[in-house]
Amino acid sequence: MTWRDRLENLLDIALRIPPLFVMDAILNKQTSVGFWLLFNIKEPPDSWGFSTITFLFDFAGFLSSLFVFCLELNYIQLVYSYIFSGGIIILCQHINSSYTQMPLTYSVWFLKEELAFKSLKRFLFFVVVNFTLQRLFIHFRRKGRLWAYFEGNYLEFSIYISFLLVVFSKLVTDIYTPQILIYLHTFYTFSLLLFEIILERHNIFTFIQDSYQSVREDLGNFGIQIFLESHWIRLHFPQVFRLFWFSRFMYHLLFYVNMIALPDNASADEVFSKLISGKIPENTLELYTVISKSLLVRGCDTFIALFGLTCIVSLISHYIGIFVAYFVGCDVEEDRNADRNVGLLSAMLFLVLALQTGLTSLEVDARLVRLFRNFCLLSTAIFHFVHSMVHPILMSVSASRNSVPNRHIRPLLMCFILILFPCLLLKYLWSHHSTSTWLLAVSAFSIEIIVKVLVTVTVYILFMIDAYRNSFWEGLDDYVYYIQSAGNTVEFLFGIFLFCNGTWIMLFESGGTIRAIMMCIHAYFNIWLQAKKGWKMFMHRRTAVSKINSLPDASEGQLQELNDLCAICFEHLNSAKITPCNHYFHGVCLRKWLYIQDKCPMCHSLIYEIRQLD
Repeated sequence: MTWRDRLENLLDIALRIPPLFVMDAILNKQTSVGFWLLFNIKEPPDSWGFSTITFLFDFAGFLSSLFVFCLELNYIQLVYSYIFSGGIIILCQHINSSYTQMPLTYSVWFLKEELAFKSLKRFLFFVVVNFTLQRLFIHFRRKGRLWAYFEGNYLEFSIYISFLLVVFSKLVTDIYTPQILIYLHTFYTFSLLLFEIILERHNIFTFIQDSYQSVREDLGNFGIQIFLESHWIRLHFPQVFRLFWFSRFMYHLLFYVNMIALPDNASADEVFSKLISGKIPENTLELYTVISKSLLVRGCDTFIALFGLTCIVSLISHYIGIFVAYFVGCDVEEDRNADRNVGLLSAMLFLVLALQTGLTSLEVDARLVRLFRNFCLLSTAIFHFVHSMVHPILMSVSASRNSVPNRHIRPLLMCFILILFPCLLLKYLWSHHSTSTWLLAVSAFSIEIIVKVLVTVTVYILFMIDAYRNSFWEGLDDYVYYIQSAGNTVEFLFGIFLFCNGTWIMLFESGGTIRAIMMCIHAYFNIWLQAKKGWKMFMHRRTAVSKINSLPDASEGQLQELNDLCAICFEHLNSAKITPCNHYFHGVCLRKWLYIQDKCPMCHSLIYEIRQLD
């Protein structure tokens, strides 16, 4: 990727952040005040009409911001050119009003000697700033259709003339400059901008119609999944929301720092006091702790901010996955992709937990408690994700008899961490919190990961013992099966317990549609499918064992006369089962083969063909 492409992507990300701030402000009910102040109404009456107008204003602003957020980069730049042009008009009107309302003694023609230099600097500064703003306005509008209908030089000249009338009116009058000149200049430039928008009305309607038709065709041709994935990438969704949340975080941080430096600020002190329960701690460490909690609470008070925090959580989890993958030494491409799944699944889990508990609608204290609980649940989920990355590595190095110590030590150390951290978490939670359904859920997840890690390490030890044995270990498969079955049984029982715990929460604590849907998903995937899979495996093993027991055993004389290897495991035949097609295999190896098919591994004839004929 070239530097030009990188800069373009950076610009694309940066220009999508302001619409998010507008939507976030609307959800925070911070736009209504500004709307009424435009009409010099400081305290609008609490009536149905004013409430309806405010709602319509917020709704239109939210939809407009969402529409701008979804546009292509070139169209976003076009929209910003109109917004900046309107902002320049308003700023010029404010500057002109401030300048022309200065007392007569500060004008250029009626100066006192000691104020001459100061007044001249103020006048020159006003002229330079105003001229720069006029140039920016002309620059933004030069490529518009209005300049195609009229010669651009005449329009520029007319704008400068209206500007000069305001500037020099103060120099030739002995009274305050009439506001009519300021209003005429503002009205004229605003009319040019409005007229240009009217000229573009056909293109705007055509663009909206084409966009709607394009969305319908994409949904019909590719489906909603491909449609969402393509626009997820086009909009740089994670990067935009991360930068938005970080910018919002820095704004609130500077707000609190400024508030501490200026404690007499009534409005800031009022908000801050509300967040920190009415007082500013004198202890520096306690102060930083309170500020951190306040920033965290403010970081998820709207759905827009919650999505930003979710993307931050996804990024942190992604780097945790990268570290674990590097530490345990993932060599296979599928294992390397596991770190990406950690970030994605962690983000989905955090968002689901936040939505099903109504995080954004909670009060400040309750939101902080809920965030802590959600992060505890998320940490246990990350432990499970890390185990899913470590488990195949340990099984691989033990089965392949890898003799490199580093390939064994690192996964084993990660297993030790996966046991230590949940134990420390359980100790802390049970010592600082009373028994609750949430604590039981975290405990169940933590104990479950401890059991899974112990099962993995135990199977790894059995494989390593088998690797250093000189003879074939026939009982290995049985031991591995029993250990894994015990672990799966514990996991299944915990799944039932979590379902009952979640049902209690839904019925008696906090219900909701999202929680009900998650309960159904948990019941289907973690209970029903696991039970079905375990029962199917049990029946396959039972059937295979009965078939193997019905086959005759090879005698010592037959084994010595054959003096061959098992065609399945390539180990020496110290004991063997004889198939109807007169082939010799280890009983354990043949049993595992029968899990897959009933044909002989050598000649592919049915092992039970004779019995079936009988």
